[in-house]
Amino acid sequence: MKADLVIKNAKIYTADGDNPVASCLALKDGRFVYVGDESGISGYEGEVKDLEGRFVMPGIIDSHVHVTLGVAFEYMDMGVHIECKGKKEALRKMAETVRTNPGLKTYRFMLERKSLLGDDITKEDLDGICPDGEIFILEEECHSAWVNSKLLERFHILISRRA
Repeated sequence: MKADLVIKNAKIYTADGDNPVASCLALKDGRFVYVGDESGISGYEGEVKDLEGRFVMPGIIDSHVHVTLGVAFEYMDMGVHIECKGKKEALRKMAETVRTNPGLKTYRFMLERKSLLGDDITKEDLDGICPDGEIFILEEECHSAWVNSKLLERFHILISRRA
């Protein structure tokens, strides 16, 4: 049978409880037409790639991901909980924490988005509070985070704005 791609000599995670690992697969028109061992792949012709034992795992789609938790747990301490009525008060409280705790590498905060009363915090706001250290704010529901330029630099994240 003709295939677009034949992969051999791999460790392929299948998510099949009875056969969790395969060594070969064949793809045709973007679909798997074979997943198994060497004995079953011989009937497929196409571009062959030998993965030399490398690991293959299908993409995982999760429609409800808390991507900020991975970053937050790097710090373990979720930070100072900010209770406020608006962006201005939130920034004032964070600035006070930075002022009374000088020299920290990272300042961590947690706040509820709705307490900003429709406003949003920008990296420029946070750079104004602490230009020399990192600021990380975890939104209480863990769906988002705010950071300043120093933290973006550490993770090599470049933010560009189009005019």
